[in-house]
Amino acid sequence: MKIKVFIINPKQSHNFAKAISQRNKSDKTDAKMLSLAIMIAKDDHLLQKYKSIFSIDGIGKITAIILIYLFIKYPNANQGQITSLVGLDTIIRESGTSIKGKSSISKAGGKIFRGTLFMAAMVATNSLSF
Repeated sequence: MKIKVFIINPKQSHNFAKAISQRNKSDKTDAKMLSLAIMIAKDDHLLQKYKSIFSIDGIGKITAIILIYLFIKYPNANQGQITSLVGLDTIIRESGTSIKGKSSISKAGGKIFRGTLFMAAMVATNSLSF
């Protein structure tokens, strides 16, 4: 009988768990999280998508994983829905002619999503090829 063993760096495992918004720490949640990481690494289609996303200026490993995770979790979502899921959709505060509030983002989604996408945008704007 053969048992497959995977050696994973604990820090990378922890960062991957943060990237997919996994805050709980138990053997069961660790197994699910690691199976997703292995699924991405073993599935040629997902690996190709990961490499494609990772090739975009400003997109790092964590951001690519977050986007793959969102695309897996919400396979039929369009751009607007993904924008809402990460909390980057705009909220306009207006009422009649007298109240003209400032527009802002909703921040309804996970903070980790917005943070990593913000950093990707910052890196991309500072990139020479942008």
